[in-house]
Order: sequence, then structure tokens, then C-alpha cells
Amino acid sequence: MKSNFGSDARKRLFSEISTIDVDAMLLQRITGMYRTVEGQSLFFPFYDGELARDMLKQTLNAMSLSQISSPIGKIYTVEILNGTEQRGLASRTAEIFESFGYDVVAVGNAMNLDYPKTVLIDRHGDKEALQAVGGVIRCENFADANLYKGSIKADYTIILGKDFNGRICVK
Repeated sequence: MKSNFGSDARKRLFSEISTIDVDAMLLQRITGMYRTVEGQSLFFPFYDGELARDMLKQTLNAMSLSQISSPIGKIYTVEILNGTEQRGLASRTAEIFESFGYDVVAVGNAMNLDYPKTVLIDRHGDKEALQAVGGVIRCENFADANLYKGSIKADYTIILGKDFNGRICVK
């Protein structure tokens, strides 16, 4: 390996790399598209970079919480159901949650396709984590797990309603 690092800097770099806990790593994916501007290929993230900023903010919050509470972070499971007639909404929303590091275990349609508002159902019992899940799509409409008898036992179920514009819940 060649570099312009000095011997001390190279030792320090490898020392820092050796402390990384690869089991705790989360891969983050930023979605967007490449465009050619003045002869250069530039990457433009979707939603004008808002999704990337939110992802970074939530990752930093999770890192600070894990340093305070527990060195072992938990990856929460999420079930996303489309409660509207808009096709593919749950699949596109699953990509958003996966880019935030959540494990999306199921995607599909809700029993009804006429939900006026998006609903987050908590089966895990961690209110701070529920707030974080809701923060991804800016939804604060929480419901009790007893109201929904789904077949998938995810930590959280999200039923997308007509207030969801594909990225956030609009009031």
C-alpha cells in the first residue's frame, strides 16, 4: 500500500481502524441520480438532500444514545403497509427506512386502502425508539398494538395513510 502518510500517521490510522466494531456497523445508502453539469457528472440526492440530512441526524442521535445507555445497539424491525390506493408506496418507503438502518421485515397492503392518516403501531414498548421511527417520516400518530392484529411480529408496524406524501406525513 502506498500513501503520503508518514510512518507515525500510518500507525495511528491502522490503530484506529483496528478499533472499529464491524458487527455494529450500519451501511447507509443515499439515493439520488447523476446529472451532467458543465461537463461534470454530479450526484443529486433525492428530496434535495433532506433525506440524507435526516439520516445523518438520526445516526448521530443513535450514536450518542448508544454511548450513554448501552454499547450494543439494537436494529429494530419494521413492517410497512400501504393504507392508500397509491401503488408501490410501501416499497418506496421501505427503501427510506432501510437507508436509516432499520430492518424492514415485511412490505404489503393494509386490510383497508382508505387510511386518512399514517399510523405507527408499537409492539416493542420502547417509546424513545418509537419516536425515532416516527421521526424518519415525521409522523406522530401512534397506536396501541392491540388495535392491529397483523401476522408479522415486527417491533413496529407503519400503516401509510393519505397524509403521507412519499417522504413525510403532511399535516
